[in-house]
Amino acid sequence: MCGDVRCHWATWFRAHYDHDKAKRDPTWLQNWGSDHTRLVDSRANELEEDGYTIYLEGQNRFSLTGSTGVMIAGCPDIVAVRDGAALVIDCKTGKSKTADEYQVLTYMLCLPHVAKPYSRLPLSGLLQYNYHSLEIASTRVDERLRSHFREVMQIAGGTEPPAKRPSGSECRFWDITALDCPERDDSYNAPPVRTDALF
Repeated sequence: MCGDVRCHWATWFRAHYDHDKAKRDPTWLQNWGSDHTRLVDSRANELEEDGYTIYLEGQNRFSLTGSTGVMIAGCPDIVAVRDGAALVIDCKTGKSKTADEYQVLTYMLCLPHVAKPYSRLPLSGLLQYNYHSLEIASTRVDERLRSHFREVMQIAGGTEPPAKRPSGSECRFWDITALDCPERDDSYNAPPVRTDALF
C-alpha cells in the first residue's frame, strides 16, 4: 500500500497459494526475536506504568475476509487503552521504512471491524523503534486510505495474476522461492558508498 512494492504478482501469489517459503538465516531470526521481545516488553512496561491497559501480540491477532474472498491477518505488538482511546503500537528493531507506517495504518483500519471494543474507541498509532518513536494520527485513516486498501485487496483477490516485476531490492523481502518464481532476482547488492565533489 505504501508504493514501495512494484511486483504486485508476489502479493497476488501469496494470497492465492500456499507455498514453500524461502529459508532465512536462523541466527538472524533468533537475534531479531530476542531484540523484538525486549523492545515490546520495555514499551509495554512504560505504558502500564502510565496507567494504560495493555494487550500484547497474540491477544491482538485478527483476520478479516473481504468481499473478494481475500483474508487479511495481522497481529499488532501492543494495543494500549486509556481514557476511552486506544493506541496501536508496532515495534521495529530495524531502520524505519514507509511500509512500517502502512502496516500500523492497516491495523488501525481493520481492528474496528474485527474487535468490538475498538469499534467504539478512537484509534491512533505509534511506531516504536530502538531509539525513537513515530506517532500516527487517527485522521490518517480516511477515505483515501480506505479506497487504496480496497484497490490492493482487489489486486490480491483478482482471478488474473498481475505482471511480474522482479528486482533484487524487492525480491529479497519476499519468502517466495525460485521454484514458484523462476524470475526471482537474488542479485541485490547495497549501492556503493562514494565520495564526490559534486556537492
